[in-house]
Amino acid sequence: MPRLNVPNQRGLTLIEVVVVAVIVAILVALFLPNFLAWLNNRRVANGLARVQGAFQEAQRQAIRTGVNCVVNLTTGTNGSLTSSTNCLPTGNRSLGEDSGFLGNLQASLQLRSSVTSITFDKNGFPTGLGGTFVIALPGSGAQQKCFVISNAVGLMRSGDYLSSDTTGANPSNCTTAQL
Repeated sequence: MPRLNVPNQRGLTLIEVVVVAVIVAILVALFLPNFLAWLNNRRVANGLARVQGAFQEAQRQAIRTGVNCVVNLTTGTNGSLTSSTNCLPTGNRSLGEDSGFLGNLQASLQLRSSVTSITFDKNGFPTGLGGTFVIALPGSGAQQKCFVISNAVGLMRSGDYLSSDTTGANPSNCTTAQL
């Protein structure tokens, strides 16, 4: 039988490319909402870590230096924690700063608080009432996170904040585990 002289063809047909594109589009449509929800929850968790880290740093600094350390809070969107004294040696914290691989995505984090400042004495205890701090990402459906500093002994706890309370910072709406 004679051999046909057919050139060796390589590549993909238009139908194969369209099928692969449709499969990729379906997978993206299925997994994108879950990825965005995970990303928003990570943004809130990173914001909580920034707040928690600032207070722990100020508490350690008060004990180390033997002087009172005051941390002031600016609440609202892109809230911040600042100290006019040397209580935050690694710098003030802002929830709107670049933060790791998430980059500039934290721009809309919201900080709510039951107090405007916390003062730690030379033993690391809050000198007044403790405080409750809530980090949220409004409109995203992400779980709100909370951080509580108890009065008297200065124990710090973090956890999930009641999702139906979107304006306050009530310690009874914060389900926490001791750190």
